[in-house]
Amino acid sequence: MKKKIVISLLGLCVFLGIFIFVMDWNWGEVKSEIKKTNYTTTTDSADVNKTFFTLKLFDEGNYTVSHANNDNLELLFNIDGLKKTTGRFDDVSVNLEVKHNRKASVLSVKIKSNSIFTDNSMRDESLVSDEFFNSQKFPLITYESDSLIPQNHQMMAYGKLNLLETTKTLNFPFDILGKTQENKQNLIGVSGSFEFDRTQYGMPHEKGVGDVVKISFYVDFRVK
Repeated sequence: MKKKIVISLLGLCVFLGIFIFVMDWNWGEVKSEIKKTNYTTTTDSADVNKTFFTLKLFDEGNYTVSHANNDNLELLFNIDGLKKTTGRFDDVSVNLEVKHNRKASVLSVKIKSNSIFTDNSMRDESLVSDEFFNSQKFPLITYESDSLIPQNHQMMAYGKLNLLETTKTLNFPFDILGKTQENKQNLIGVSGSFEFDRTQYGMPHEKGVGDVVKISFYVDFRVK
């Protein structure tokens, strides 16, 4: 009887040791590292919350930003679980095609899945494997809007996300932060956030790993 108790206690100690090791292990933490442009909101209204900027700030045409051009943009994500996972993608390109009918304008995003960075090399290798993003087979994650419409003091993007060759509707709000000039360059800022369930795109549910991915993004568009 005493032997069983000792064995049980030893097993408990081992479990607690592993648990403490996992919780204290350097899982990595990724935070925003870019410089946010100071966009000043000016309005005649006493209630600034009733004022928002629309696509009318943009002239008609195409506006493209990308990490390859060293533009000021970021796409961050976090996933809750046994230990919160934070990260970013380091190869992202964004194109905004502004049309005369602003609602018909198109926002398109391309993300190279193997550019994921979570500040933990072992986890990054796991994420690009066939268990999750399968970057070798599915190198691109894409989003394209069907329409961009002002709604509730923000812009709403109505469109579709393609991940692991699975395409599903994804609608999300974003803010047009304003227009300013910096270093003789005219800039218009855009930021937003949204959530989606990764398991709906074919990724497996796993204990200790959250299903909901929370995305936040920021972009400075260079304009004429």
